[in-house]
Amino acid sequence: MASGVVAAQVSGRVVTAEFVGAPAGTGPCDASYRLHLVETTTAVIMFVQQLPNPGSSNAICTGQGFSRYASATMAASLGGRALVDGKTAMGIAKGFGHY
Repeated sequence: MASGVVAAQVSGRVVTAEFVGAPAGTGPCDASYRLHLVETTTAVIMFVQQLPNPGSSNAICTGQGFSRYASATMAASLGGRALVDGKTAMGIAKGFGHY
């Protein structure tokens, strides 16, 4: 399971979220992630979806967290809108390394 978003970078309309999750790979304890955005006039709310690999439901994994990144494209540039983690409803710092 992914943690909430801890930081984000914005380049044009692309937002990249940093979070803690399972390692990358194809094994049963590995996962990939997708970033979903909900945009309003005042905020861009980010939700990280974990995409587990086949066979992961029966695996016994360590639960160790790894820094992971996922990107998505906003419909409009961020402008003055806030970045918000959809899991915790907390504002997110712009730029990695601010946590």
